[in-house]
Amino acid sequence: MEKIFLTLLLVVVSFTGIRAQNNRELKEYTAKMKYLSADMQYYVGNKMGSLTLDMSTQILVYYNTSLAHLENVKELLSSTNPVVMYLEINVRKKIFDIALEESNSDKETISNLKSLIKLSNLYITNNKGSVPIEKYKAVEVIHSKYKDYAINLDLVANGYEYFLNKDYKNAKVLLKKGCESGNILGCKLLREVELYEKEGETSSGFLIKTKL
Repeated sequence: MEKIFLTLLLVVVSFTGIRAQNNRELKEYTAKMKYLSADMQYYVGNKMGSLTLDMSTQILVYYNTSLAHLENVKELLSSTNPVVMYLEINVRKKIFDIALEESNSDKETISNLKSLIKLSNLYITNNKGSVPIEKYKAVEVIHSKYKDYAINLDLVANGYEYFLNKDYKNAKVLLKKGCESGNILGCKLLREVELYEKEGETSSGFLIKTKL
């Protein structure tokens, strides 16, 4: 009887182990497919050409779809890795570049910028010598280019919130502090808030284009 019980126990354990392995392999396979889809969406977005106002909306659809696939990859793997991070950094860079091109500085733009700076910093900090040198240097360039946008970014974001609530006085106070600390985006937003306050609906700045 004891032998039968042990045999059954071994069968159950083996079956459970095989099932767990199959589930893990399925998740890994699905993650690879999602990554390839993310890479393809990024590729198509890049191929759509110049960042003109007419094309940028469709380009953003491809980039945002790429990000969604990458989020699926991270969920399936319960983590990220240098390959996923590298693609995500480049996708987020493209999205932020479009925002700058269109002078669009809404909440999503600021959130995306935070993620871009955080990811590029993590990539540089954790992957020196363990990833292809050309990719490492490319991320270093990205981080160097955008790091000044991250200085006191929460302060700048709060200043922008004041603008959304039509509190121009406090908006200018916070954005000025952000600008003086070296935040490029803070300086840009401060100029635009002042322009908007002066010219209102006739302003040609980003605030007219921003989704309020």
